[in-house]
Amino acid sequence: MNPADRDDRALIRQVVWAASFVRWLVAAGFLGALLLALPDAMAASVQPWSQAATPTLRFETSEGRPVEPARFAGKTVVLAFWATWCEPCRKELPALERLAREFKDKPQELVLVNLGDSPGAIEKTLARAGVALPSLRVTAADLASNAWRVDALPAAVVIAADGRARWRLRGSIDAQGEPLRGLIAKLSAASGAQAGASGSPRLIVAAAP
Repeated sequence: MNPADRDDRALIRQVVWAASFVRWLVAAGFLGALLLALPDAMAASVQPWSQAATPTLRFETSEGRPVEPARFAGKTVVLAFWATWCEPCRKELPALERLAREFKDKPQELVLVNLGDSPGAIEKTLARAGVALPSLRVTAADLASNAWRVDALPAAVVIAADGRARWRLRGSIDAQGEPLRGLIAKLSAASGAQAGASGSPRLIVAAAP
């Protein structure tokens, strides 16, 4: 074979390889941009709680101490499920903290509920986010059975003061705490109407027992 022909073929292979590599870089860049934008696009959707019954509120502290269900009796409870590896979860932590602090010391409770991370990972993630909210963990039995039917993160469940779950949220709340704030307002208005009293929806920060 003529040496010139070999050089031409080698040059063609290099050009084809370079073109393929450029296409791969473009595709990778597009995918990366999509993934970065995805958390912001994951606005929370609200669905009525469709399970026949509400699971018992069984959780434990990061040290493994059980939290008694009686702690939640008579309260409107918001369970905000999260994990340290979930970027949208990490991004909404400050909004959850602002919401909790705004409604502190009232008869509702906002509970961060972690799904299976180690105490060290939880503490480090909250510190990096600048969030002082304590986080409870799902018990091993409930984690294994997925009693709360968490199929995506972030997620939340809103439980009325009568102990019945009312709504399930899938996706992230916004910086103002919506749509979570609106759901709590609905429960507060309904409760106030039944009791013949008025009031605003309020949350308190969950504290370890």
